Amino acid sequence: MALPSARRWPAAAGALALAVVLLHLAYLKVFPLLPEEAYYWNYAARPALGYLDHPPMVAWLIAAAEALLGHGEAVVRLPALDAGVVMAGFVWALARRLVDPGAAALAAALAVTLPYGFFLASGFVTPDAPLAAAWAAALYFLHRALVGLDARAWVGVGVALGVGMLSKYTIALLGPAALLFCLADARARAWFLRPQPYAAVLLAALLFAPVVVWNHAHDWASFRFQGGERFVEPARFQLHVMLMNMLLVATPLPLLALPLLRTRRWAAEPALEPVAEPAHAEPRNRLFVACFIGVPLAVFAWSALRHEPRLNWTGPLWLATLPMLGWAIVHASAMARARLGRALRGLAGPVIGLLLVAFSAASYHLVLGVPGVPYAGGFARFMGWRQATAELQAVKTRVQRETGLEPVVVGLDKYNTAAQVAFYGAPPFAPPGQPALKATSLATFTDNALMFGFWNPPANLAGRPMILVARERADLPDHRLQGHFSALAPEIHPLVLGNTGAGGNRRPIDTYYYRVGYGFQP
Repeated sequence: MALPSARRWPAAAGALALAVVLLHLAYLKVFPLLPEEAYYWNYAARPALGYLDHPPMVAWLIAAAEALLGHGEAVVRLPALDAGVVMAGFVWALARRLVDPGAAALAAALAVTLPYGFFLASGFVTPDAPLAAAWAAALYFLHRALVGLDARAWVGVGVALGVGMLSKYTIALLGPAALLFCLADARARAWFLRPQPYAAVLLAALLFAPVVVWNHAHDWASFRFQGGERFVEPARFQLHVMLMNMLLVATPLPLLALPLLRTRRWAAEPALEPVAEPAHAEPRNRLFVACFIGVPLAVFAWSALRHEPRLNWTGPLWLATLPMLGWAIVHASAMARARLGRALRGLAGPVIGLLLVAFSAASYHLVLGVPGVPYAGGFARFMGWRQATAELQAVKTRVQRETGLEPVVVGLDKYNTAAQVAFYGAPPFAPPGQPALKATSLATFTDNALMFGFWNPPANLAGRPMILVARERADLPDHRLQGHFSALAPEIHPLVLGNTGAGGNRRPIDTYYYRVGYGFQP
């Protein structure tokens, strides 16, 4: 992929962002729903002030979208696409304070093109989508407040941090980063004696109050879960996994731009082409970026010394690097660090081109299927559930006719199966005239059912017939199940998952299994 000249970068960046948006729109409705997305839809179907494993913002956004537009994959994902636009807008606004228009436009385009931005921050509806938008907004307002000494910006800081805390707790790491900047910067230390930063913290706390109310009513379940209960595996050194995750979510490009933080002069003098030294090269701006990358990264690295890091953890912190990355790519030939400029210029085109090709090819394969390329069995986590749920609807009708009681579909995994069945078992996917299919997961069978344990306590399902769905036939034996039911159907039936969605080629993906139990005994 050939890179344009510096003068053409605004148009090229706009074309890149447009290509990403069109790619999202092309697959918005037909791309298979991830089990995580279906799980957060289950949040939205039960509106609350908080949930066990995440704050409520993602649920509120899905619920608002479905209230306006109805039920479906495209509707569920629209909030993510909107959040991506907001994220890119604030990255552009921050970059315009630091670099020229061409570099700022490229920074905004990269925000939605790098893997974290394309998938988690704008493509799939997860807590990372509103988190990324709030993180980008917080960086913009914090820069105005801490570097620009704009007192009015603290209102934006409070709102961005409050919305971010309603999205995902990790945005709290921006607090210590701001504190470190104030300690290190003489001009910013004046804020310790002024009321605006404390008012911003109070505003953020007020916006976050619903989560505190929910936790108070549920024995602080979410705080305990995020504070350590999820790290129950034996301690293992996993720093190398974190480094690999960084490359996967950000590519090497933002990491290669980091040496600029230690460089006093960015543009060569005399340069091959006249390039103004960006404001980003000023010491206070470089310190700002270093603090807001270094503090979160240090926390994640410390955790990775003993616990396995999640793929998405470091994703939002690279938003702070995009203005200088955009400048370095646009002005690579005029950089004082010639080797770094050549490396970024040489890698940027192929990386961006490869990402677009990979995104397009993966989406095409999952939606339409490439002839001669079979689906991997692991795709069954998020493909084929419309067909499988239609069969489970027929089983439910038969069992209800036999027993006079409405059966519950129980997925024998943490949340994947139950979430997908509940989503595709609701109208308009359910047959006309049929009520929504009830689906859940039970700690009785899975040890941890996350929010399903709150929504469907086992005691509330006593006496009900159940359709037990498992990935393997070996998960449905008599000795595992018979102590929990008054009777078990002797047969274990296959449940075929196939690509029958819009545009699908009806090819089989995998086979799950189900068995009916009668008279559940908690």
